Amino acid sequence: MISFTTRNVRKLILQILAESREPMSRKDIAEKIGRLVELTSYYLEPTPKTKIPRWKAIVLWEISHMKKEDLIKTVDKGLYIITEKGRKMLEEMLRQ
Repeated sequence: MISFTTRNVRKLILQILAESREPMSRKDIAEKIGRLVELTSYYLEPTPKTKIPRWKAIVLWEISHMKKEDLIKTVDKGLYIITEKGRKMLEEMLRQ
């Protein structure tokens, strides 16, 4: 299992999209990450504001943030793919 850190979440988002043959929804990306990472009780607790598990809120926030950074983009309403900039970042992350 992979530890739940922001760096690992970002790396997983990029890997999942790079390996996907078709665009993916935020929900599908989050579900895949939830199966791959080790979640402590802290991350399983719902956030006070959104009432969804903390880990899922972080993943969804990272997806939004990565879109603003042009690492991923939407190709249809709510469906994401990795960009060339995202592929380059993933390559760098995998080398480290």
